[in-house]
This record gives sequence, C-alpha cells and structure tokens, in this order.
Amino acid sequence: MMNYKSEILKQVQDDKLVSEAHRNHKPHFTHSTHLTHAKRAAFTLAEVLITLGIIGIVAAMTIPTLVSNYKQKVLNNQFKKTYAMLNQALLSAQSQLGYIPVCYYYRYSSLNPSYSGCDELSDKFWTQFKVAKICDGKAFEKGCIPEYEGMDSVANANKPDEVPPEGYEDIGEYESRGCTNFRKNAILNERKVYVLADGTIIIPYSTSPLLLAVDINGNKAPNKWGYDLFSLQIRFDGEKFRYYGGGCMYAEEGGHDTATIITKLERNQL
Repeated sequence: MMNYKSEILKQVQDDKLVSEAHRNHKPHFTHSTHLTHAKRAAFTLAEVLITLGIIGIVAAMTIPTLVSNYKQKVLNNQFKKTYAMLNQALLSAQSQLGYIPVCYYYRYSSLNPSYSGCDELSDKFWTQFKVAKICDGKAFEKGCIPEYEGMDSVANANKPDEVPPEGYEDIGEYESRGCTNFRKNAILNERKVYVLADGTIIIPYSTSPLLLAVDINGNKAPNKWGYDLFSLQIRFDGEKFRYYGGGCMYAEEGGHDTATIITKLERNQL
C-alpha cells in the first residue's frame, strides 16, 4: 500500500513540473525567422514596376486633359473680363456724351452701319483705358503685337484646296475682300494698336471703336483667332448699345467665333 501511494505522489509532482515548464516556455525566434517573415511581406521588383507602369499610363491619359481644361478655363475667364471691360468703356463713353452716338451696326437688320457719330465716340472711348503703349503702324516690328495671322491667311489655311474666283490670287484674298484692314499685312504693318496696362491688345479696324480685334491675354500664347484673339463690333437693337460678335474674322482650326463665345457666356456655359 505504501508503494502505491508513493507512486501516485510522484506522478502528481511530475505533472506539476510539466505544467510549470509549459507556462514558462517562450517561443524561440531566430534572426533568420524574422527575415523569412519580412521577405514574405515585401513586394517583388516586378510588382513594383508593374504598379509604376500603370500609374504612368493613367497619368499620361489624364494630365494633358487636365492641363488643357485649365488653360481653357483661364482663357474663358480672361474673355469675360475683357468683354465686360469693353462694354463698360462703351457705356461710360455714352454716359459722358449724354446720348447714344450714331456709331453702330444694326443687330437685327442688314442695314449698313451708321458712322456719323464715330468720331465723337472715339474721343470718349479711348480715354476709358489705361494705355501703356500705342503703335501707329509697324506694330509687329515695334513689339506691340506678336505675329498674328490675318483673315486672308486664316482662310487660306482653312480652305487649302478651294479655288478662288477669277481675278483673285488665292481664296484668302477673295474671302477677305471686304475686310482688307484685317488682312495679315495690314495688321502687322498698317493698323494702329493700343496695348493696355494689363497687357490686353486692341486693334481698331479703322480710327473708331466700331469694329475691333482684341487679344484678351496680350502677347501670351496662343495668339490665335478664336482662341485668345477675337473681333467685336458695336451693335444697337433699339435698346442695347454694346459689343457683340464681330465680322472680319475666321477662327483658326479648333477655335470659335466671337458670337459663339458670347452666346455661351450669356447662357452661363463659359
């Protein structure tokens, strides 16, 4: 009986020792074990290159569009500013005169424009601006303007295969026959040019502000008709005396005529 109790007591003590050993046991991790786990968590070179390639493709597809949209937004805002400035100058000149001068095209009529009051309008109109420089001829040579195209050269570029009627050298000469002051040579060498303090460039078709070409951001690119260079003419509909989309203009490829831009502006689409 004694031997049996001794064996039981010994077994209990052995179990306690085993249990205590388990409680005090700590897993043993070697340096190589940490490296193995690190290797499993890292990206391979191929995976990194594929990811960078995808990012590059997405950037190449989206960034040019974002940049183009931003540039167009800047030009749209500049057009709004310049258009408002010109109409404000017109209204101020009218207010100083105390009446609507007879210097306008009829908005809803094919009647010829009325010129009899253009000189008196001019006297008031040009004083509304802070003019930084005036070039009375040779404007390109004197640095007042960049090398603009004219109605003739744009027509030639837009219609390269069109044959002009007999008596005209090219289609540009024919298309610009009623707008000779806005042909390329006339703009660069003959027209009077006003450069405003904010950089805006105004090129009157004649001596009056009846018909103008306006570069809304001055010498900054793109300097193209229908992008940042537009024609505007004074029109009168019986009530409103203001600038609208002008004639003597062809938009260069991808550009828009002034009337389209103004329509978008009036519909809050610009």
